[in-house]
Amino acid sequence: MQHAARQTHTARCCAAASLACLLTCGTAAAESVDAADVSGVDTTRWLCRLCPYPDGWYGALIVGPGWVSDSSNRFGDYRGLDDQGIFGTLGGSLHYRSDDGRYLDLYAANLGLDSRRLDLRGGAAGRYEFRLAWQEIPRYRGDGTRTPFRTAGDGTLNLPAGWRPAAATADMADLADALAETGLGLKREILRAGLTLKFSNRWSYDIDYHHEEKKGTRPFGGGVFMIHATHFPAPVDFTTDRFGMGLALQGDRAHLRAGFVGSEFRNARSSVTWQNPFTAVAGTGTLRAALEPDNRYYQFNLSGAYTPSRRLRFSGRAAWGRMKQNDPFLPGYSINPEFSDLPLPRLSYAGEVDSRSLYLAGRMTARLADRLDLVADLKLDERDNKSPVDLWAPVITD
Repeated sequence: MQHAARQTHTARCCAAASLACLLTCGTAAAESVDAADVSGVDTTRWLCRLCPYPDGWYGALIVGPGWVSDSSNRFGDYRGLDDQGIFGTLGGSLHYRSDDGRYLDLYAANLGLDSRRLDLRGGAAGRYEFRLAWQEIPRYRGDGTRTPFRTAGDGTLNLPAGWRPAAATADMADLADALAETGLGLKREILRAGLTLKFSNRWSYDIDYHHEEKKGTRPFGGGVFMIHATHFPAPVDFTTDRFGMGLALQGDRAHLRAGFVGSEFRNARSSVTWQNPFTAVAGTGTLRAALEPDNRYYQFNLSGAYTPSRRLRFSGRAAWGRMKQNDPFLPGYSINPEFSDLPLPRLSYAGEVDSRSLYLAGRMTARLADRLDLVADLKLDERDNKSPVDLWAPVITD
Protein backbone atom coordinates (compact mmCIF):
# COMPACT_ATOMS: atom_id res chain seq x y z
CA MET A 1 0.00 0.00 0.00
CA GLN A 2 1.41 3.35 -0.96
CA HIS A 3 0.57 6.73 0.50
CA ALA A 4 0.83 9.56 -2.00
CA ALA A 5 2.86 12.41 -0.51
CA ARG A 6 1.52 15.63 -1.88
CA GLN A 7 0.94 19.14 -0.68
CA THR A 8 -2.13 20.99 -1.79
CA HIS A 9 -2.47 24.74 -1.49
CA THR A 10 -5.95 24.86 -2.95
CA ALA A 11 -8.20 26.92 -0.77
CA ARG A 12 -11.24 24.98 0.29
CA CYS A 13 -14.34 26.63 1.50
CA CYS A 14 -17.74 25.64 2.61
CA ALA A 15 -20.49 28.16 2.12
CA ALA A 16 -23.85 27.47 3.66
CA ALA A 17 -26.97 29.56 3.51
CA SER A 18 -29.21 28.84 6.48
CA LEU A 19 -32.70 29.89 7.30
CA ALA A 20 -33.51 30.16 11.00
CA CYS A 21 -37.12 30.18 12.05
CA LEU A 22 -38.13 30.79 15.66
CA LEU A 23 -41.30 29.01 16.66
CA THR A 24 -42.93 30.19 19.86
CA CYS A 25 -46.06 28.65 21.29
CA GLY A 26 -46.40 30.26 24.64
CA THR A 27 -45.42 33.21 26.70
CA ALA A 28 -41.72 34.12 26.32
CA ALA A 29 -41.62 36.94 28.80
CA ALA A 30 -43.04 37.45 32.23
CA GLU A 31 -45.59 40.22 32.41
CA SER A 32 -45.13 40.92 36.05
CA VAL A 33 -42.84 40.14 38.94
CA ASP A 34 -44.45 38.86 42.11
CA ALA A 35 -41.93 39.88 44.73
CA ALA A 36 -42.18 40.81 48.34
CA ASP A 37 -41.51 44.27 49.58
CA VAL A 38 -37.72 44.73 49.53
CA SER A 39 -36.21 47.50 51.60
CA GLY A 40 -39.53 49.28 51.73
CA VAL A 41 -39.99 49.31 47.92
CA ASP A 42 -43.23 47.95 46.48
CA THR A 43 -42.24 45.76 43.48
CA THR A 44 -45.61 44.14 42.79
CA ARG A 45 -46.34 46.51 39.87
CA TRP A 46 -42.92 46.19 38.21
CA LEU A 47 -42.92 44.76 34.70
CA CYS A 48 -40.19 42.65 33.04
CA ARG A 49 -40.77 42.37 29.32
CA LEU A 50 -37.22 41.22 28.49
CA CYS A 51 -36.80 38.45 31.06
CA PRO A 52 -36.36 35.10 29.22
CA TYR A 53 -38.95 33.02 31.08
CA PRO A 54 -40.13 30.59 28.38
CA ASP A 55 -43.38 28.72 28.74
CA GLY A 56 -44.86 26.04 26.49
CA TRP A 57 -43.29 25.02 23.17
CA TYR A 58 -40.63 27.00 21.35
CA GLY A 59 -37.62 26.30 19.16
CA ALA A 60 -35.58 27.07 16.07
CA LEU A 61 -35.22 25.38 12.68
CA ILE A 62 -32.01 25.61 10.63
CA VAL A 63 -32.17 24.38 7.04
CA GLY A 64 -30.23 25.31 3.95
CA PRO A 65 -27.81 24.27 1.20
CA GLY A 66 -24.03 24.36 1.32
CA TRP A 67 -21.24 23.95 -1.16
CA VAL A 68 -17.76 22.38 -0.94
CA SER A 69 -15.32 23.73 -3.51
CA ASP A 70 -12.98 20.72 -3.62
CA SER A 71 -12.94 17.10 -2.53
CA SER A 72 -10.64 16.53 0.42
CA ASN A 73 -10.48 13.84 3.08
CA ARG A 74 -8.62 16.26 5.31
CA PHE A 75 -11.37 18.87 5.14
CA GLY A 76 -14.09 16.25 5.53
CA ASP A 77 -12.50 14.60 8.56
CA TYR A 78 -15.08 14.52 11.37
CA ARG A 79 -17.31 16.88 9.32
CA GLY A 80 -18.50 14.45 6.67
CA LEU A 81 -17.84 17.01 3.90
CA ASP A 82 -15.27 15.09 1.87
CA ASP A 83 -16.95 15.29 -1.56
CA GLN A 84 -17.05 18.29 -3.86
CA GLY A 85 -20.42 19.82 -4.62
CA ILE A 86 -23.66 20.93 -3.03
CA PHE A 87 -24.93 19.43 0.19
CA GLY A 88 -27.97 19.99 2.35
CA THR A 89 -28.08 20.34 6.10
CA LEU A 90 -30.90 20.23 8.60
CA GLY A 91 -30.83 21.02 12.30
CA GLY A 92 -32.29 23.07 15.07
CA SER A 93 -33.80 22.73 18.51
CA LEU A 94 -37.18 22.16 20.12
CA HIS A 95 -37.99 22.93 23.75
CA TYR A 96 -40.88 22.67 26.17
CA ARG A 97 -41.37 24.18 29.64
CA SER A 98 -44.38 23.89 31.94
CA ASP A 99 -45.40 25.53 35.19
CA ASP A 100 -45.06 22.28 37.14
CA GLY A 101 -41.38 21.85 36.24
CA ARG A 102 -41.68 19.45 33.30
CA TYR A 103 -39.25 20.11 30.45
CA LEU A 104 -38.06 18.70 27.14
CA ASP A 105 -35.01 19.66 25.04
CA LEU A 106 -34.30 18.28 21.57
CA TYR A 107 -31.20 19.29 19.61
CA ALA A 108 -30.33 18.20 16.05
CA ALA A 109 -27.34 19.03 13.86
CA ASN A 110 -26.03 17.98 10.44
CA LEU A 111 -28.92 15.59 9.78
CA GLY A 112 -28.07 15.55 6.07
CA LEU A 113 -24.39 14.67 6.62
CA ASP A 114 -22.34 11.73 7.88
CA SER A 115 -21.60 13.75 11.03
CA ARG A 116 -25.24 13.90 12.15
CA ARG A 117 -26.12 14.28 15.82
CA LEU A 118 -29.34 14.12 17.83
CA ASP A 119 -29.76 14.82 21.57
CA LEU A 120 -32.92 14.43 23.63
CA ARG A 121 -33.30 15.35 27.29
CA GLY A 122 -36.42 15.72 29.38
CA GLY A 123 -38.10 15.10 32.69
CA ALA A 124 -39.50 16.89 35.70
CA ALA A 125 -37.27 19.17 37.76
CA GLY A 126 -36.34 17.61 41.07
CA ARG A 127 -38.00 14.26 40.27
CA TYR A 128 -36.54 12.51 37.20
CA GLU A 129 -34.64 13.04 33.96
CA PHE A 130 -34.17 10.86 30.89
CA ARG A 131 -31.43 11.23 28.25
CA LEU A 132 -31.08 9.84 24.72
CA ALA A 133 -28.46 10.73 22.10
CA TRP A 134 -27.29 9.51 18.69
CA GLN A 135 -24.06 10.56 16.99
CA GLU A 136 -22.12 9.57 13.88
CA ILE A 137 -18.46 10.50 13.43
CA PRO A 138 -16.58 9.94 10.14
CA ARG A 139 -12.81 9.57 10.18
CA TYR A 140 -10.97 9.61 6.87
CA ARG A 141 -7.41 8.30 6.75
CA GLY A 142 -5.21 8.42 3.69
CA ASP A 143 -5.53 10.68 0.67
CA GLY A 144 -4.71 9.01 -2.64
CA THR A 145 -3.98 5.68 -0.96
CA ARG A 146 -3.34 2.79 -3.36
CA THR A 147 -2.79 -0.93 -2.84
CA PRO A 148 -2.34 -4.03 -5.02
CA PHE A 149 -4.46 -6.17 -2.66
CA ARG A 150 -8.03 -7.21 -3.41
CA THR A 151 -10.41 -8.43 -0.73
CA ALA A 152 -11.82 -11.92 -1.26
CA GLY A 153 -15.18 -13.17 -0.02
CA ASP A 154 -13.61 -14.81 3.04
CA GLY A 155 -11.81 -11.59 3.99
CA THR A 156 -8.40 -12.69 2.71
CA LEU A 157 -6.34 -10.02 0.95
CA ASN A 158 -5.27 -11.49 -2.37
CA LEU A 159 -2.88 -10.23 -5.00
CA PRO A 160 -4.00 -9.98 -8.65
CA ALA A 161 -3.91 -13.13 -10.73
CA GLY A 162 -0.54 -13.75 -12.31
CA TRP A 163 1.34 -11.74 -9.66
CA ARG A 164 5.10 -12.25 -9.97
CA PRO A 165 6.75 -11.97 -6.53
CA ALA A 166 10.22 -10.53 -6.09
CA ALA A 167 12.84 -10.17 -3.37
CA ALA A 168 12.43 -6.37 -3.24
CA THR A 169 9.67 -3.88 -4.00
CA ALA A 170 11.68 -2.23 -6.76
CA ASP A 171 11.83 -5.57 -8.62
CA MET A 172 8.04 -6.18 -8.62
CA ALA A 173 7.17 -5.81 -12.28
CA ASP A 174 3.41 -6.00 -11.69
CA LEU A 175 3.22 -3.47 -8.84
CA ALA A 176 2.59 -0.27 -10.80
CA ASP A 177 -0.24 -1.72 -12.89
CA ALA A 178 -1.82 -3.50 -9.91
CA LEU A 179 -2.14 -0.41 -7.70
CA ALA A 180 -5.75 0.67 -7.20
CA GLU A 181 -7.14 3.43 -5.05
CA THR A 182 -8.64 2.25 -1.80
CA GLY A 183 -10.38 4.27 0.86
CA LEU A 184 -9.07 4.25 4.39
CA GLY A 185 -11.56 5.47 6.92
CA LEU A 186 -13.65 4.71 9.95
CA LYS A 187 -17.28 5.39 10.79
CA ARG A 188 -18.38 5.54 14.42
CA GLU A 189 -22.02 5.25 15.43
CA ILE A 190 -22.74 6.06 19.07
CA LEU A 191 -25.93 5.56 21.05
CA ARG A 192 -26.26 6.96 24.58
CA ALA A 193 -29.15 6.53 26.99
CA GLY A 194 -29.56 7.47 30.62
CA LEU A 195 -32.02 7.95 33.45
CA THR A 196 -31.86 9.80 36.77
CA LEU A 197 -34.44 9.28 39.50
CA LYS A 198 -34.72 11.42 42.62
CA PHE A 199 -36.68 9.52 45.24
CA SER A 200 -36.47 12.41 47.74
CA ASN A 201 -34.34 15.40 48.55
CA ARG A 202 -31.65 13.02 49.80
CA TRP A 203 -31.78 9.87 47.65
CA SER A 204 -31.10 9.67 43.90
CA TYR A 205 -30.28 6.94 41.39
CA ASP A 206 -28.72 7.24 37.94
CA ILE A 207 -28.05 4.74 35.16
CA ASP A 208 -26.26 5.30 31.83
CA TYR A 209 -25.62 3.13 28.78
CA HIS A 210 -23.17 3.73 25.92
CA HIS A 211 -23.10 1.64 22.73
CA GLU A 212 -20.51 2.31 20.02
CA GLU A 213 -19.80 0.61 16.70
CA LYS A 214 -16.68 1.36 14.69
CA LYS A 215 -16.40 0.02 11.14
CA GLY A 216 -14.08 0.63 8.21
CA THR A 217 -10.47 0.03 7.25
CA ARG A 218 -7.14 1.09 8.71
CA PRO A 219 -3.46 0.74 7.80
CA PHE A 220 -1.87 -2.48 9.03
CA GLY A 221 1.59 -3.96 8.67
CA GLY A 222 3.17 -7.39 8.81
CA GLY A 223 5.91 -9.30 7.14
CA VAL A 224 8.51 -12.02 6.95
CA PHE A 225 11.77 -11.77 8.87
CA MET A 226 12.69 -8.11 9.40
CA ILE A 227 13.17 -6.98 5.80
CA HIS A 228 10.00 -7.95 3.92
CA ALA A 229 7.31 -5.72 5.41
CA THR A 230 3.91 -5.29 3.80
CA HIS A 231 1.40 -2.51 4.48
CA PHE A 232 -2.23 -3.06 3.56
CA PRO A 233 -5.79 -2.03 4.56
CA ALA A 234 -7.05 -4.14 7.46
CA PRO A 235 -10.73 -4.42 8.43
CA VAL A 236 -12.16 -2.72 11.51
CA ASP A 237 -15.37 -4.04 13.05
CA PHE A 238 -15.39 -3.06 16.74
CA THR A 239 -18.32 -2.95 19.18
CA THR A 240 -18.07 -1.44 22.65
CA ASP A 241 -20.77 -1.44 25.33
CA ARG A 242 -20.40 0.54 28.56
CA PHE A 243 -22.82 0.50 31.47
CA GLY A 244 -22.78 2.53 34.67
CA MET A 245 -25.09 3.17 37.59
CA GLY A 246 -24.95 4.74 41.02
CA LEU A 247 -26.97 5.31 44.17
CA ALA A 248 -26.33 8.59 46.00
CA LEU A 249 -27.27 9.92 49.44
CA GLN A 250 -27.11 13.66 50.06
CA GLY A 251 -27.06 14.93 53.65
CA ASP A 252 -26.69 18.33 55.24
CA ARG A 253 -22.95 17.94 55.78
CA ALA A 254 -22.08 14.78 53.87
CA HIS A 255 -22.82 12.89 50.69
CA LEU A 256 -22.13 9.29 49.69
CA ARG A 257 -22.31 7.49 46.35
CA ALA A 258 -21.96 3.82 45.52
CA GLY A 259 -21.50 2.95 41.86
CA PHE A 260 -20.76 0.26 39.30
CA VAL A 261 -19.09 0.54 35.88
CA GLY A 262 -18.82 -2.23 33.30
CA SER A 263 -17.60 -2.40 29.71
CA GLU A 264 -17.30 -5.05 27.01
CA PHE A 265 -15.30 -4.87 23.79
CA ARG A 266 -15.98 -7.21 20.86
CA ASN A 267 -14.09 -7.57 17.60
CA ALA A 268 -15.95 -9.32 14.79
CA ARG A 269 -12.64 -10.00 13.01
CA SER A 270 -10.21 -12.17 14.97
CA SER A 271 -7.43 -12.04 12.37
CA VAL A 272 -6.33 -10.74 8.98
CA THR A 273 -4.80 -12.96 6.26
CA TRP A 274 -2.90 -11.76 3.20
CA GLN A 275 -0.81 -13.12 0.38
CA ASN A 276 2.90 -12.47 0.59
CA PRO A 277 3.95 -10.21 -2.32
CA PHE A 278 7.62 -11.11 -1.84
CA THR A 279 9.39 -14.27 -2.90
CA ALA A 280 8.01 -16.94 -0.57
CA VAL A 281 10.33 -19.21 1.36
CA ALA A 282 9.61 -21.95 3.92
CA GLY A 283 5.81 -21.88 3.55
CA THR A 284 5.36 -18.08 3.73
CA GLY A 285 3.13 -17.71 0.69
CA THR A 286 0.21 -16.76 2.95
CA LEU A 287 0.58 -14.81 6.19
CA ARG A 288 -1.75 -14.13 9.09
CA ALA A 289 -1.88 -11.82 12.10
CA ALA A 290 -4.24 -11.70 15.06
CA LEU A 291 -6.31 -8.59 15.71
CA GLU A 292 -7.55 -7.08 18.97
CA PRO A 293 -9.24 -9.72 21.17
CA ASP A 294 -12.57 -9.42 22.97
CA ASN A 295 -12.25 -8.22 26.56
CA ARG A 296 -14.32 -7.14 29.54
CA TYR A 297 -13.92 -4.81 32.51
CA TYR A 298 -16.03 -4.02 35.56
CA GLN A 299 -15.52 -1.88 38.65
CA PHE A 300 -17.26 -1.20 41.96
CA ASN A 301 -16.61 2.20 43.52
CA LEU A 302 -17.56 4.20 46.60
CA SER A 303 -17.07 7.96 46.96
CA GLY A 304 -18.14 10.61 49.42
CA ALA A 305 -17.35 13.76 51.34
CA TYR A 306 -17.92 15.07 54.86
CA THR A 307 -17.84 18.69 56.00
CA PRO A 308 -17.90 18.86 59.82
CA SER A 309 -17.38 22.63 59.83
CA ARG A 310 -16.98 25.58 57.53
CA ARG A 311 -13.19 25.26 57.73
CA LEU A 312 -12.81 21.51 57.39
CA ARG A 313 -13.74 19.05 54.66
CA PHE A 314 -12.82 15.42 53.98
CA SER A 315 -13.40 13.51 50.76
CA GLY A 316 -12.43 10.14 49.41
CA ARG A 317 -12.93 7.48 46.77
CA ALA A 318 -12.29 3.75 46.77
CA ALA A 319 -12.60 1.40 43.79
CA TRP A 320 -12.03 -2.24 42.92
CA GLY A 321 -12.06 -3.53 39.36
CA ARG A 322 -11.20 -6.52 37.22
CA MET A 323 -10.13 -6.84 33.57
CA LYS A 324 -10.55 -10.15 31.76
CA GLN A 325 -9.50 -11.37 28.31
CA ASN A 326 -10.07 -15.00 27.42
CA ASP A 327 -10.38 -14.95 23.63
CA PRO A 328 -9.30 -18.24 21.98
CA PHE A 329 -5.94 -18.25 20.25
CA LEU A 330 -5.81 -18.63 16.49
CA PRO A 331 -5.75 -22.32 15.52
CA GLY A 332 -2.25 -23.75 15.16
CA TYR A 333 1.07 -22.45 16.33
CA SER A 334 1.51 -20.60 13.04
CA ILE A 335 -0.13 -20.41 9.63
CA ASN A 336 3.23 -21.62 8.32
CA PRO A 337 2.91 -25.42 7.87
CA GLU A 338 6.58 -25.80 8.79
CA PHE A 339 5.57 -25.26 12.43
CA SER A 340 2.36 -27.31 12.50
CA ASP A 341 3.92 -29.86 14.87
CA LEU A 342 4.42 -27.29 17.67
CA PRO A 343 1.63 -27.49 20.28
CA LEU A 344 0.06 -24.37 21.75
CA PRO A 345 0.84 -23.83 25.46
CA ARG A 346 -2.87 -23.19 26.02
CA LEU A 347 -6.00 -22.66 23.94
CA SER A 348 -6.72 -19.13 25.19
CA TYR A 349 -4.96 -16.38 27.06
CA ALA A 350 -7.01 -16.54 30.31
CA GLY A 351 -5.86 -13.03 31.15
CA GLU A 352 -7.04 -11.44 34.39
CA VAL A 353 -5.96 -8.24 36.13
CA ASP A 354 -7.32 -6.89 39.43
CA SER A 355 -7.01 -3.20 40.23
CA ARG A 356 -7.60 -1.47 43.55
CA SER A 357 -7.39 2.23 44.28
CA LEU A 358 -7.94 4.42 47.33
CA TYR A 359 -7.91 8.20 47.35
CA LEU A 360 -8.42 10.30 50.46
CA ALA A 361 -8.15 14.07 50.74
CA GLY A 362 -8.63 16.55 53.56
CA ARG A 363 -8.62 20.33 53.58
CA MET A 364 -8.58 22.68 56.54
CA THR A 365 -8.66 26.45 56.28
CA ALA A 366 -7.58 28.52 59.27
CA ARG A 367 -7.34 32.29 59.42
CA LEU A 368 -4.20 33.43 61.20
CA ALA A 369 -2.51 36.64 60.16
CA ASP A 370 -3.54 35.74 56.63
CA ARG A 371 -5.48 32.93 54.97
CA LEU A 372 -3.77 29.59 55.34
CA ASP A 373 -4.75 26.35 53.56
CA LEU A 374 -3.59 22.94 54.62
CA VAL A 375 -4.18 20.09 52.16
CA ALA A 376 -3.44 16.43 52.87
CA ASP A 377 -3.74 13.73 50.21
CA LEU A 378 -3.32 9.99 50.37
CA LYS A 379 -3.47 7.91 47.22
CA LEU A 380 -2.99 4.16 46.86
CA ASP A 381 -3.02 2.28 43.54
CA GLU A 382 -2.49 -1.45 43.32
CA ARG A 383 -2.50 -3.65 40.23
CA ASP A 384 -2.40 -7.43 40.46
CA ASN A 385 -1.76 -9.17 37.14
CA LYS A 386 -2.97 -12.76 37.46
CA SER A 387 -2.48 -13.58 33.78
CA PRO A 388 -0.48 -16.76 33.05
CA VAL A 389 3.05 -16.70 31.68
CA ASP A 390 4.07 -19.24 29.02
CA LEU A 391 7.19 -20.03 27.02
CA TRP A 392 6.88 -19.82 23.25
CA ALA A 393 9.22 -20.88 20.50
CA PRO A 394 9.90 -17.91 18.19
CA VAL A 395 8.73 -18.20 14.61
CA ILE A 396 10.94 -15.74 12.73
CA THR A 397 8.94 -16.05 9.52
CA ASP A 398 5.81 -14.63 11.16
